[in-house]
Amino acid sequence: MFTSEEWKEAKAILGRALEIRSTSEQFRFVQLATAGDSALTERIMNLLRADSGKFDFLDSGVALEEASWSSDCPFNRLPSEPTLPAFVGPFLPLQMISANANGTTYLCTSANEQRMLNRDASPGLELSRWLEPPHRKGWPREMVLKLSAESDASQSAIRNEFAVLSHIRSRAVPHPYGLGLLTNERLALVLDYLPGSSFLQRSCIDGRSPNQSLRTFEKACRVVHSLHLQGVIHLDLKPEHIIVDEARARVSIIDFGSAEFLGRLLSRRRSLPSFTPEYASPEQISLSCKDCRSDIYSLGVILSQLYESLVARSGEANSRFSGKLLGSSSTTLTADGRSAIVNLIRWCTSPDPGRRPQSARNLADLVHALSPGGSCDPSLWR
Repeated sequence: MFTSEEWKEAKAILGRALEIRSTSEQFRFVQLATAGDSALTERIMNLLRADSGKFDFLDSGVALEEASWSSDCPFNRLPSEPTLPAFVGPFLPLQMISANANGTTYLCTSANEQRMLNRDASPGLELSRWLEPPHRKGWPREMVLKLSAESDASQSAIRNEFAVLSHIRSRAVPHPYGLGLLTNERLALVLDYLPGSSFLQRSCIDGRSPNQSLRTFEKACRVVHSLHLQGVIHLDLKPEHIIVDEARARVSIIDFGSAEFLGRLLSRRRSLPSFTPEYASPEQISLSCKDCRSDIYSLGVILSQLYESLVARSGEANSRFSGKLLGSSSTTLTADGRSAIVNLIRWCTSPDPGRRPQSARNLADLVHALSPGGSCDPSLWR
Protein backbone atom coordinates (compact mmCIF):
# COMPACT_ATOMS: atom_id res chain seq x y z
CA MET A 1 0.00 0.00 0.00
CA PHE A 2 1.06 3.57 -0.66
CA THR A 3 1.39 6.14 2.07
CA SER A 4 0.26 9.68 1.35
CA GLU A 5 3.80 10.81 0.52
CA GLU A 6 4.48 7.75 -1.63
CA TRP A 7 1.28 8.30 -3.56
CA LYS A 8 2.21 11.92 -4.30
CA GLU A 9 5.44 10.68 -5.86
CA ALA A 10 3.78 7.76 -7.63
CA LYS A 11 0.96 9.95 -8.98
CA ALA A 12 3.43 12.33 -10.61
CA ILE A 13 5.33 9.43 -12.18
CA LEU A 14 2.12 7.75 -13.35
CA GLY A 15 0.96 10.92 -15.06
CA ARG A 16 4.10 11.03 -17.16
CA ALA A 17 4.25 7.27 -17.75
CA LEU A 18 0.70 7.14 -19.10
CA GLU A 19 1.79 9.49 -21.90
CA ILE A 20 4.30 6.87 -23.11
CA ARG A 21 2.83 4.32 -25.51
CA SER A 22 5.50 1.60 -25.40
CA THR A 23 5.38 -0.62 -22.31
CA SER A 24 9.13 -1.17 -22.39
CA GLU A 25 9.73 2.59 -22.56
CA GLN A 26 7.26 3.09 -19.72
CA PHE A 27 9.28 0.69 -17.60
CA ARG A 28 12.57 2.40 -18.36
CA PHE A 29 11.07 5.80 -17.52
CA VAL A 30 9.60 4.54 -14.23
CA GLN A 31 12.89 2.88 -13.32
CA LEU A 32 14.76 6.17 -13.83
CA ALA A 33 12.08 8.25 -12.10
CA THR A 34 12.17 6.07 -8.99
CA ALA A 35 15.99 6.20 -8.90
CA GLY A 36 16.17 2.41 -9.12
CA ASP A 37 13.79 1.73 -6.22
CA SER A 38 12.70 -1.73 -7.40
CA ALA A 39 9.80 -2.07 -4.96
CA LEU A 40 8.28 1.27 -6.01
CA THR A 41 8.97 0.49 -9.68
CA GLU A 42 7.09 -2.79 -9.40
CA ARG A 43 4.08 -1.19 -7.69
CA ILE A 44 3.83 1.57 -10.30
CA MET A 45 4.19 -0.93 -13.13
CA ASN A 46 1.38 -3.00 -11.62
CA LEU A 47 -0.85 0.07 -11.71
CA LEU A 48 0.06 0.69 -15.35
CA ARG A 49 -0.68 -2.95 -16.20
CA ALA A 50 -4.07 -2.69 -14.56
CA ASP A 51 -4.94 0.40 -16.57
CA SER A 52 -7.01 -0.70 -19.53
CA GLY A 53 -9.92 1.64 -19.02
CA LYS A 54 -10.92 -0.23 -15.86
CA PHE A 55 -9.60 2.39 -13.46
CA ASP A 56 -8.84 6.08 -13.77
CA PHE A 57 -5.73 6.27 -11.69
CA LEU A 58 -5.29 10.02 -11.56
CA ASP A 59 -8.89 11.22 -11.30
CA SER A 60 -10.47 8.52 -9.15
CA GLY A 61 -12.97 9.51 -6.53
CA VAL A 62 -11.12 7.36 -4.01
CA ALA A 63 -9.45 9.34 -1.23
CA LEU A 64 -5.93 8.98 -2.51
CA GLU A 65 -4.36 11.20 0.11
CA GLU A 66 -5.06 8.88 3.02
CA ALA A 67 -2.02 7.67 4.90
CA SER A 68 -2.81 4.10 3.83
CA TRP A 69 -5.42 2.48 1.65
CA SER A 70 -7.99 -0.04 2.75
CA SER A 71 -8.24 -3.43 1.10
CA ASP A 72 -11.41 -2.40 -0.75
CA CYS A 73 -9.59 0.34 -2.66
CA PRO A 74 -9.70 -0.56 -6.38
CA PHE A 75 -5.97 0.11 -6.73
CA ASN A 76 -5.28 -2.73 -4.29
CA ARG A 77 -7.52 -5.13 -6.24
CA LEU A 78 -5.52 -5.38 -9.44
CA PRO A 79 -6.90 -7.68 -12.13
CA SER A 80 -5.78 -11.26 -11.66
CA GLU A 81 -5.99 -12.34 -15.30
CA PRO A 82 -3.66 -12.68 -16.95
CA THR A 83 -1.30 -12.78 -13.98
CA LEU A 84 2.20 -11.63 -14.84
CA PRO A 85 5.13 -12.36 -12.56
CA ALA A 86 6.91 -9.28 -11.24
CA PHE A 87 10.22 -10.42 -12.67
CA VAL A 88 11.66 -13.60 -14.15
CA GLY A 89 15.35 -13.47 -13.36
CA PRO A 90 16.56 -10.24 -14.95
CA PHE A 91 13.49 -9.82 -17.17
CA LEU A 92 10.25 -7.88 -16.77
CA PRO A 93 7.23 -9.58 -18.43
CA LEU A 94 5.19 -7.07 -20.43
CA GLN A 95 2.55 -9.37 -21.89
CA MET A 96 1.61 -13.03 -21.88
CA ILE A 97 1.76 -14.35 -25.45
CA SER A 98 0.59 -17.90 -24.78
CA ALA A 99 0.14 -20.42 -22.00
CA ASN A 100 -0.52 -24.13 -22.38
CA ALA A 101 0.60 -27.53 -21.14
CA ASN A 102 4.00 -27.03 -22.79
CA GLY A 103 4.80 -23.86 -20.86
CA THR A 104 4.29 -20.11 -20.90
CA THR A 105 5.60 -17.49 -23.31
CA TYR A 106 6.00 -13.80 -22.45
CA LEU A 107 6.94 -10.64 -24.25
CA CYS A 108 9.62 -9.14 -21.99
CA THR A 109 12.12 -6.37 -21.60
CA SER A 110 15.41 -6.40 -19.72
CA ALA A 111 14.71 -5.16 -16.20
CA ASN A 112 18.19 -3.87 -15.54
CA GLU A 113 21.42 -4.39 -17.46
CA GLN A 114 23.32 -4.48 -14.16
CA ARG A 115 20.83 -6.75 -12.42
CA MET A 116 21.59 -10.04 -14.13
CA LEU A 117 20.59 -12.17 -11.17
CA ASN A 118 17.74 -12.46 -8.82
CA ARG A 119 16.87 -9.42 -6.78
CA ASP A 120 13.09 -8.97 -6.63
CA ALA A 121 12.29 -11.85 -8.97
CA SER A 122 9.03 -13.66 -8.30
CA PRO A 123 9.38 -16.66 -5.93
CA GLY A 124 10.70 -19.68 -7.82
CA LEU A 125 11.46 -17.59 -10.90
CA GLU A 126 14.93 -16.46 -9.91
CA LEU A 127 17.62 -17.28 -12.42
CA SER A 128 19.74 -20.06 -10.95
CA ARG A 129 22.32 -20.13 -13.73
CA TRP A 130 22.76 -19.87 -17.47
CA LEU A 131 23.01 -23.32 -19.08
CA GLU A 132 24.08 -21.61 -22.29
CA PRO A 133 25.67 -18.16 -21.79
CA PRO A 134 23.74 -15.27 -23.32
CA HIS A 135 24.67 -14.64 -26.96
CA ARG A 136 24.58 -10.87 -26.73
CA LYS A 137 26.41 -7.59 -26.74
CA GLY A 138 23.32 -6.06 -25.13
CA TRP A 139 19.76 -7.16 -24.62
CA PRO A 140 17.25 -6.03 -27.29
CA ARG A 141 14.52 -3.65 -26.21
CA GLU A 142 11.90 -6.39 -26.42
CA MET A 143 12.37 -10.15 -26.43
CA VAL A 144 10.45 -13.39 -26.05
CA LEU A 145 10.87 -15.43 -22.87
CA LYS A 146 9.70 -19.05 -23.07
CA LEU A 147 9.33 -20.89 -19.76
CA SER A 148 9.04 -24.66 -19.85
CA ALA A 149 6.47 -26.65 -17.94
CA GLU A 150 7.58 -29.28 -15.43
CA SER A 151 7.24 -32.19 -17.87
CA ASP A 152 10.21 -33.84 -19.53
CA ALA A 153 8.59 -33.28 -22.93
CA SER A 154 8.35 -29.53 -22.38
CA GLN A 155 11.93 -29.21 -21.14
CA SER A 156 13.19 -31.36 -24.00
CA ALA A 157 11.39 -29.11 -26.51
CA ILE A 158 12.95 -25.97 -24.99
CA ARG A 159 16.46 -27.47 -25.15
CA ASN A 160 15.79 -28.68 -28.67
CA GLU A 161 14.60 -25.26 -29.82
CA PHE A 162 17.70 -23.55 -28.46
CA ALA A 163 19.97 -26.07 -30.20
CA VAL A 164 18.13 -25.78 -33.54
CA LEU A 165 18.01 -21.98 -33.56
CA SER A 166 21.69 -21.79 -32.61
CA HIS A 167 22.44 -23.79 -35.76
CA ILE A 168 20.28 -21.76 -38.18
CA ARG A 169 21.63 -18.64 -39.87
CA SER A 170 18.62 -16.67 -41.04
CA ARG A 171 16.83 -13.42 -40.21
CA ALA A 172 13.53 -15.21 -40.83
CA VAL A 173 13.75 -17.12 -37.53
CA PRO A 174 14.20 -15.78 -33.97
CA HIS A 175 17.77 -15.44 -32.72
CA PRO A 176 18.39 -17.31 -29.43
CA TYR A 177 20.00 -15.17 -26.71
CA GLY A 178 20.42 -17.72 -23.92
CA LEU A 179 19.08 -20.74 -22.09
CA GLY A 180 18.77 -20.54 -18.32
CA LEU A 181 17.68 -22.68 -15.38
CA LEU A 182 15.29 -21.14 -12.85
CA THR A 183 15.24 -21.99 -9.15
CA ASN A 184 11.97 -23.90 -9.65
CA GLU A 185 13.89 -26.24 -12.02
CA ARG A 186 12.14 -24.95 -15.12
CA LEU A 187 14.00 -23.80 -18.22
CA ALA A 188 13.92 -20.26 -19.62
CA LEU A 189 14.71 -19.60 -23.28
CA VAL A 190 15.35 -16.01 -24.40
CA LEU A 191 14.65 -15.25 -28.07
CA ASP A 192 14.27 -12.36 -30.49
CA TYR A 193 10.78 -10.90 -30.67
CA LEU A 194 9.52 -10.99 -34.25
CA PRO A 195 6.46 -8.71 -34.53
CA GLY A 196 3.57 -9.50 -36.84
CA SER A 197 0.39 -11.53 -37.18
CA SER A 198 -0.18 -15.20 -37.86
CA PHE A 199 -0.48 -16.12 -41.52
CA LEU A 200 -4.19 -16.89 -41.83
CA GLN A 201 -5.13 -13.96 -39.59
CA ARG A 202 -3.20 -11.59 -41.83
CA SER A 203 -4.46 -13.19 -45.04
CA CYS A 204 -8.14 -13.59 -44.27
CA ILE A 205 -9.16 -11.16 -41.55
CA ASP A 206 -7.36 -8.14 -42.97
CA GLY A 207 -9.06 -8.52 -46.33
CA ARG A 208 -6.01 -9.15 -48.48
CA SER A 209 -6.53 -10.19 -52.07
CA PRO A 210 -6.02 -13.83 -53.12
CA ASN A 211 -2.95 -12.79 -55.07
CA GLN A 212 -1.36 -11.11 -52.02
CA SER A 213 -2.14 -14.11 -49.85
CA LEU A 214 -0.63 -16.52 -52.36
CA ARG A 215 2.52 -14.37 -52.56
CA THR A 216 2.82 -14.43 -48.76
CA PHE A 217 2.43 -18.22 -48.79
CA GLU A 218 5.11 -18.41 -51.48
CA LYS A 219 7.49 -16.43 -49.22
CA ALA A 220 6.78 -18.84 -46.36
CA CYS A 221 7.65 -21.78 -48.61
CA ARG A 222 10.97 -20.16 -49.53
CA VAL A 223 11.82 -19.60 -45.85
CA VAL A 224 11.07 -23.28 -45.16
CA HIS A 225 13.30 -24.23 -48.10
CA SER A 226 16.15 -22.19 -46.59
CA LEU A 227 15.75 -24.19 -43.36
CA HIS A 228 15.90 -27.45 -45.30
CA LEU A 229 19.10 -26.31 -47.01
CA GLN A 230 20.61 -25.90 -43.53
CA GLY A 231 19.57 -29.43 -42.63
CA VAL A 232 16.58 -28.58 -40.41
CA ILE A 233 13.01 -29.83 -40.73
CA HIS A 234 10.44 -27.94 -38.67
CA LEU A 235 7.84 -30.72 -38.18
CA ASP A 236 5.20 -28.43 -36.64
CA LEU A 237 4.32 -25.95 -39.37
CA LYS A 238 0.91 -24.33 -38.95
CA PRO A 239 -0.53 -20.83 -39.47
CA GLU A 240 0.30 -19.75 -35.90
CA HIS A 241 3.98 -20.49 -36.56
CA ILE A 242 4.14 -18.38 -39.74
CA ILE A 243 4.44 -14.70 -38.77
CA VAL A 244 3.75 -11.96 -41.31
CA ASP A 245 5.21 -8.50 -40.64
CA GLU A 246 3.70 -6.13 -43.20
CA ALA A 247 5.76 -3.15 -42.03
CA ARG A 248 9.01 -4.92 -42.91
CA ALA A 249 7.56 -7.07 -45.71
CA ARG A 250 8.93 -10.09 -43.86
CA VAL A 251 7.66 -13.63 -43.32
CA SER A 252 9.16 -15.52 -40.37
CA ILE A 253 8.92 -19.03 -38.96
CA ILE A 254 8.81 -19.57 -35.17
CA ASP A 255 8.52 -22.37 -32.59
CA PHE A 256 11.19 -24.99 -33.28
CA GLY A 257 10.55 -27.25 -30.30
CA SER A 258 9.68 -30.21 -32.54
CA ALA A 259 12.38 -29.62 -35.17
CA GLU A 260 15.02 -32.16 -36.12
CA PHE A 261 18.10 -32.34 -38.27
CA LEU A 262 17.60 -34.20 -41.53
CA GLY A 263 18.54 -37.84 -41.07
CA ARG A 264 19.01 -37.80 -37.31
CA LEU A 265 17.53 -36.58 -34.07
CA LEU A 266 19.01 -33.27 -33.02
CA SER A 267 19.18 -34.27 -29.37
CA ARG A 268 18.45 -37.24 -27.15
CA ARG A 269 14.81 -36.75 -26.34
CA ARG A 270 13.44 -38.27 -23.18
CA SER A 271 9.97 -38.27 -24.70
CA LEU A 272 8.32 -38.37 -28.11
CA PRO A 273 8.42 -35.08 -30.05
CA SER A 274 5.18 -33.09 -30.08
CA PHE A 275 3.34 -31.96 -33.18
CA THR A 276 -0.11 -30.74 -34.19
CA PRO A 277 -2.03 -33.75 -35.58
CA GLU A 278 -4.14 -31.69 -38.03
CA TYR A 279 -0.99 -30.57 -39.84
CA ALA A 280 1.19 -33.65 -39.34
CA SER A 281 2.11 -35.95 -42.21
CA PRO A 282 1.20 -39.65 -42.07
CA GLU A 283 4.85 -40.55 -41.50
CA GLN A 284 4.98 -38.23 -38.47
CA ILE A 285 1.88 -39.77 -36.96
CA SER A 286 3.20 -43.30 -37.53
CA LEU A 287 6.64 -42.23 -36.14
CA SER A 288 8.38 -43.51 -39.27
CA CYS A 289 11.23 -41.84 -41.18
CA LYS A 290 10.72 -38.12 -41.78
CA ASP A 291 12.35 -35.65 -44.17
CA CYS A 292 11.62 -32.27 -45.74
CA ARG A 293 8.53 -33.67 -47.46
CA SER A 294 6.86 -33.87 -44.04
CA ASP A 295 7.01 -30.07 -43.92
CA ILE A 296 5.61 -29.93 -47.47
CA TYR A 297 2.61 -31.96 -46.31
CA SER A 298 2.00 -29.39 -43.55
CA LEU A 299 2.32 -26.53 -46.06
CA GLY A 300 -0.29 -28.29 -48.21
CA VAL A 301 -2.73 -28.37 -45.30
CA ILE A 302 -2.10 -24.65 -44.67
CA LEU A 303 -2.69 -23.91 -48.37
CA SER A 304 -5.99 -25.81 -48.23
CA GLN A 305 -7.09 -23.72 -45.23
CA LEU A 306 -6.12 -20.54 -47.05
CA TYR A 307 -8.13 -21.64 -50.08
CA GLU A 308 -11.20 -22.49 -47.97
CA SER A 309 -10.99 -19.23 -46.02
CA LEU A 310 -10.68 -17.07 -49.10
CA VAL A 311 -13.57 -18.86 -50.80
CA ALA A 312 -15.72 -18.43 -47.67
CA ARG A 313 -14.76 -14.74 -47.43
CA SER A 314 -15.62 -14.10 -51.07
CA GLY A 315 -19.26 -14.94 -50.33
CA GLU A 316 -19.88 -16.01 -53.91
CA ALA A 317 -22.28 -18.83 -54.59
CA ASN A 318 -19.99 -20.34 -57.26
CA SER A 319 -17.01 -20.31 -54.86
CA ARG A 320 -14.81 -18.06 -56.99
CA PHE A 321 -11.86 -16.10 -55.72
CA SER A 322 -12.28 -12.39 -56.25
CA GLY A 323 -10.24 -9.40 -55.19
CA LYS A 324 -7.84 -6.73 -56.33
CA LEU A 325 -4.30 -7.11 -57.43
CA LEU A 326 -1.53 -4.90 -56.19
CA GLY A 327 -2.47 -2.55 -59.02
CA SER A 328 -5.90 -1.19 -59.85
CA SER A 329 -7.28 -4.02 -62.01
CA SER A 330 -9.56 -6.68 -60.57
CA THR A 331 -9.11 -10.37 -61.10
CA THR A 332 -11.03 -13.59 -60.48
CA LEU A 333 -9.70 -17.12 -60.34
CA THR A 334 -11.37 -19.16 -63.04
CA ALA A 335 -12.62 -22.72 -62.72
CA ASP A 336 -9.32 -23.88 -64.25
CA GLY A 337 -7.42 -21.81 -61.70
CA ARG A 338 -9.42 -23.22 -58.80
CA SER A 339 -8.84 -26.70 -60.13
CA ALA A 340 -5.10 -26.03 -60.36
CA ILE A 341 -4.89 -24.97 -56.70
CA VAL A 342 -7.00 -27.92 -55.54
CA ASN A 343 -4.74 -30.27 -57.50
CA LEU A 344 -1.66 -28.66 -55.92
CA ILE A 345 -3.16 -29.17 -52.46
CA ARG A 346 -3.86 -32.83 -53.22
CA TRP A 347 -0.31 -33.23 -54.53
CA CYS A 348 1.21 -31.74 -51.36
CA THR A 349 -0.95 -33.81 -49.02
CA SER A 350 -0.48 -37.17 -50.73
CA PRO A 351 -0.03 -39.96 -48.14
CA ASP A 352 3.00 -41.10 -50.17
CA PRO A 353 5.96 -38.69 -49.66
CA GLY A 354 7.31 -39.70 -53.08
CA ARG A 355 4.23 -38.22 -54.75
CA ARG A 356 4.58 -34.80 -53.12
CA PRO A 357 6.68 -31.89 -54.43
CA GLN A 358 10.22 -32.88 -53.56
CA SER A 359 11.29 -29.52 -52.14
CA ALA A 360 9.71 -26.42 -50.62
CA ARG A 361 11.35 -24.41 -53.40
CA ASN A 362 9.51 -26.55 -55.94
CA LEU A 363 6.25 -25.80 -54.12
CA ALA A 364 7.06 -22.06 -53.98
CA ASP A 365 7.71 -22.01 -57.74
CA LEU A 366 4.39 -23.74 -58.39
CA VAL A 367 2.50 -21.24 -56.21
CA HIS A 368 4.28 -18.37 -57.99
CA ALA A 369 3.23 -19.84 -61.34
CA LEU A 370 -0.41 -19.77 -60.19
CA SER A 371 -0.26 -16.06 -59.30
CA PRO A 372 -1.17 -13.33 -61.80
CA GLY A 373 2.05 -11.75 -62.98
CA GLY A 374 3.83 -15.08 -62.64
CA SER A 375 4.32 -17.56 -65.44
CA CYS A 376 0.78 -18.91 -65.10
CA ASP A 377 -1.50 -20.03 -67.87
CA PRO A 378 -3.67 -16.97 -68.74
CA SER A 379 -6.75 -19.19 -68.52
CA LEU A 380 -6.34 -19.45 -64.73
CA TRP A 381 -7.29 -15.81 -64.05
CA ARG A 382 -9.61 -13.30 -65.67
